[in-house]
Amino acid sequence: MTTPADIRTRIREWRRAQSPADVHRNSLLIAGHCIGSGWLDSAARIAAYLPNDGEVDTTALFKYLRERGRTAFLPILRQGMLWFGPCAGPAALHPNRYGIPEPPIDGETVTDAKELDLVFVPLVAFDPRGHRLGMGGGYYDRTFAFRLDKPTPAAPRLIGLAFEGQKVERLEAQPWDVPLDAAVTEAGIYRFPGHPPTSL
Repeated sequence: MTTPADIRTRIREWRRAQSPADVHRNSLLIAGHCIGSGWLDSAARIAAYLPNDGEVDTTALFKYLRERGRTAFLPILRQGMLWFGPCAGPAALHPNRYGIPEPPIDGETVTDAKELDLVFVPLVAFDPRGHRLGMGGGYYDRTFAFRLDKPTPAAPRLIGLAFEGQKVERLEAQPWDVPLDAAVTEAGIYRFPGHPPTSL
């Protein structure tokens, strides 16, 4: 039986084996799909992440927002949850416990997950039902658990970013797993059943 740990190990190894040129090219294609969808223009408060461990590079998404005078938000790891702070530039960031740069905690600018409209989410694997396998820390699932209490998916919309090689046939979801609304790879956009198509 293939376990989540097995899948995580296999795909992380595959992802780290991709050449920098392939990662760059495919990340640009993914950003192009996201920009072409209109999501970045219709959402007011958008969060993304800085890539780590071979994840999809979000540089082009941040550049698109910055050129339009928009502020993107980055996750801030605190007490097993994620808060979000404005991405004001590399000089304002500092590494968290995993070595990933994040904004400082500021009572005036930090944002609760419920206040966001759209979140681009990193992942290790996803399946056709919108289930997501992360790095195993559970931060995104705990932070967005409030969405599980709603009869229809609540804001913010969660969009997974991944390379096509991270798509798997099936992931065994747990009750606490928060599903994605869509995932974007270099091949295009996957919208998942059970979510209103007009919202994405």
